[in-house]
Amino acid sequence: MKEEYLRTMELLKTVPSLRWIDRDKGQIDMYENPPVDFPCALITTEITSSREITPGVQQCYGKVVIRLAHAFIDETSSVTPDEVQQISLEYYDISQEVYLAIQGKAGARGGNYSRTSWRQESTRGDNLAVVKFEFQLNYIDRSAMQ
Repeated sequence: MKEEYLRTMELLKTVPSLRWIDRDKGQIDMYENPPVDFPCALITTEITSSREITPGVQQCYGKVVIRLAHAFIDETSSVTPDEVQQISLEYYDISQEVYLAIQGKAGARGGNYSRTSWRQESTRGDNLAVVKFEFQLNYIDRSAMQ
C-alpha cells in the first residue's frame, strides 16, 4: 500500500490550493493546534478485501480515503456578505480540485481511482471543515509470486 500512498500524494501535489499533504495520523483529531498547514489532505490506504486467483496472485479491492481539512470562517447564512460567504465555502471548490486530480487516474499497481463517496464529517468544535473522499482502487497483486 506504500505505492498507492505515494501515487495518491503525487496526484494531490497537482492541486495548488493544498498546503499540506500527509498520511492520516490523526493530526486534526488529536491536537488543539494540528501540526499541518490548511487546507490539507490526509491519506489512508487500505485493502478492504482480496481473493486468490492463483497461488501468489490476488485480486485486491482497495480503498483510498482522503480527508480534506479546511480552516474556515463559519459565515454561510443568506445574510452573510457574498465575499465572506465565498471564503467560508471555499472548501467546496478545493474538494472539486481534489476530485479532478484523482478521479479516473491510474493507481500505482494498476486500476483506476473511482470515487465511491464524498461526505462532510459531522460538525466539529474546532472551526475546521472536514470532508472525506473515498476512492475505490482495484488491482492484481503479483508480489507474492516467486
